[in-house]
Amino acid sequence: MQLAAKRQLTALVETRRSNLNTFINSVTAEIELLAGSKSVKQAMLELDKGWKELGPVANAHLIRHYISENKRENKALLSDPGDGSRYSAAHRQFHPDFRKTLKSFAYHDVFLINLDGNLLYTVVKEIDFASNLLSGQWQNTNLAHAFQAAIRNPNQTTLVFEDFENYQPSLGRPAAFLAKPIIDDEQQTLGILAIQLPIERLNKIMQATAGMGKSGETYIVGPDLLMRSDSRFSKQSTILKTKVDTLSVSKALKKKAGVHIVKDYRGISVLSAYTPLRVVDSNWAVLAEIDEAEVLAPIKKMQDFMIIAGIIIGIIIAILGTIFARHLSNPIKSIALATQKLANDELNTEIPSMNRSDEIGELARAVKTFKDRAQNSVEMEQALEIKEAQLQEVLNRMSDGLLLIGNDLNVEVYNNKVEQLLELPDGFLTPGTSIRKILEFQAERGDFGAGNIDELVDERLNQETEYFIEESISGRFLEFHRHFTPKGVLVVFNDITEQTRANDELNQKIDELEMFNKMAIGRELKMIELKSTINKLLEEKGVEAMYEEIDGI
Repeated sequence: MQLAAKRQLTALVETRRSNLNTFINSVTAEIELLAGSKSVKQAMLELDKGWKELGPVANAHLIRHYISENKRENKALLSDPGDGSRYSAAHRQFHPDFRKTLKSFAYHDVFLINLDGNLLYTVVKEIDFASNLLSGQWQNTNLAHAFQAAIRNPNQTTLVFEDFENYQPSLGRPAAFLAKPIIDDEQQTLGILAIQLPIERLNKIMQATAGMGKSGETYIVGPDLLMRSDSRFSKQSTILKTKVDTLSVSKALKKKAGVHIVKDYRGISVLSAYTPLRVVDSNWAVLAEIDEAEVLAPIKKMQDFMIIAGIIIGIIIAILGTIFARHLSNPIKSIALATQKLANDELNTEIPSMNRSDEIGELARAVKTFKDRAQNSVEMEQALEIKEAQLQEVLNRMSDGLLLIGNDLNVEVYNNKVEQLLELPDGFLTPGTSIRKILEFQAERGDFGAGNIDELVDERLNQETEYFIEESISGRFLEFHRHFTPKGVLVVFNDITEQTRANDELNQKIDELEMFNKMAIGRELKMIELKSTINKLLEEKGVEAMYEEIDGI
């Protein structure tokens, strides 16, 4: 039972890690697209010009019109305060699109910061709006640190993550930020785009209750040993408030995965599964835990039953010996025969002499009690088998493929997605299937390219990479995550073919647009040169120039 609980927790914590990884990848992809979009670059330019046109009073002017005199309870609903400024004209143009972005991706806020550290724009208009992140009141916040780190190394690959801290402009609530430089087509830095991560999306992933039992929960812990998601059992937020200093957290922050029995943050003994999670350049620990008492309850119940059964059997033997000694053979033989049948798992056996009021009747009723308990034990075993079947059903519903491989390199646990994603024949996988057999099948099919089959298989078996992407011979791209534990390897993988092809198509379109722009510029230069040549020839003939000269050319 404890082994089944460990397997269930391991699968659960890996599912949470996979979902979190998908969330983080989607957020980083979103900020990459936003920072590179034409509309965001134009918004940065126009809002910066509007700010500079307001001059030294820009800070006070914008706070007055967008916050102090903004009577709306939701400050984000104001697009133009009607002050007639160039800034407000730009704000009216771009604010609706930023509001849609905020709503679509459920961010807490979106920020534009110019090169001087001025917070030109926010969607929500909290009290950090129009402040300076280099010299102002909020220069020591994690938003300011994200801006300062991004501006120190402004290039296309720069992406800064600032972990959760209590952020005073957001009423002191925990906040984490991603920041990305906005760079124009001439590789000039226009400013910094930042987003405030949505805590609600993290909690939605971590507080799902399916498969958690009464005491189970999953949560995230940061490198400072403080929670990064809320406990599902707490009415108050536990983010940056609850410290979790356990062996599981320590190992996960050292990029290890496994299962232990530890004392949790409440001081209660729990079965704890843990795994690391990389967030840009930071490490988090992801944990799935359930009270040890809940895990061991069925075991203790069965132990109690076995003790009672042993006592009853001892009593039966003693009574049988006494009765046989008194030559009370016939009813005793019937009870003994019934007892023997019960011992052979014939639990439907009728117990004779139940209605007698003497010692034989007491013996028969004691045997009946033993029979009832034995039947309860069988029902308990059947319930355990149902739970294991339910766990397998949960695994089969996962969209990712999941393989648990023991140290003997044999498959222990898998779900239906494995055969589908790896394109294996139906029924190819069974518990105990050698991972070498799977790799040999893929190598013979050509998934690993040309070469000696045994060498290709050995290369895969000796590979220790935790994350990699492979393309099958059918053209399918699979993204693999491997987690090494003392008892084997947990492999989770999913199909990213559509995402990969979409990225390739996007890059191809970008290259085509760049080529078109270069061709258009070349044609324009040739036309200018031709016009100039015609004018010179006409002047040599004494005829007035046909085309006007273009300044600077």
